[in-house]
Amino acid sequence: VLSMEEVLDFYSYKEFKKMAKLGVNTVQIPVPCNAFIGVGEIADTITTMLKDVSKAGLNAILTLVETKNADEQITTMTESINDRITAAAKFANDAPAIIAIQVPSPLPSLVSAARAASTTLP
Repeated sequence: VLSMEEVLDFYSYKEFKKMAKLGVNTVQIPVPCNAFIGVGEIADTITTMLKDVSKAGLNAILTLVETKNADEQITTMTESINDRITAAAKFANDAPAIIAIQVPSPLPSLVSAARAASTTLP
C-alpha cells in the first residue's frame, strides 16, 4: 500500500503527460470508497492528482474500492455504502476531470445514489 506522498510521486504530472503523448485520453484511478467522507488526506491527494490529470489534457475515471484496514471493518450495509458513493459522486460533480466513477458493486441503488448526487456523471 502506497502512502499519499508515494501516490503523488507515482501518479505525477510527468507520467500523465507521457500518457497523453502516447494517445491515452483517460486514466483510471483506484480510490477507497471512504475517501470522500469528510475532509482528509486521501481526498486532498486525489484533488491534487486530478489537477495534474486535467493539466495533462486527460480525463479520469475513479474506481471506488472497499478497503479493510486495522481501524475499520469492511462495511457491507447498503446505507453506509450509499453514503460513500454519494460523497464520491458529489466530489466528482466538482471535479471537471472526472468523467465517471466505477462503483464497487452493481447494486442499482449505488448507481442511483451516484446519479442523484452528480449531474455531470453518466
